[in-house]
Amino acid sequence: MLFFWTGIPGIVSFIEGIVFLCTSDSNWAQKYGNKQGVSALVLVLIFFLAIIPVIGILAAVSIPAYQDYVERAQQAR
Repeated sequence: MLFFWTGIPGIVSFIEGIVFLCTSDSNWAQKYGNKQGVSALVLVLIFFLAIIPVIGILAAVSIPAYQDYVERAQQAR
């Protein structure tokens, strides 16, 4: 909790995500055991906590840029 404002937790979680994605299935099964499939709740949480914010950030950047582009195009005529 001490470093939440520094971005360090974000960097650490990014590295952990890369390690998670690069782990082979056999190593994963050996380390965490063979659990039954992923629940739907986990997939929904991943969707809302990872994908939706990325889309929001992209929209927050691209919409004003597009509006500026349209204004400049109209003024150039």
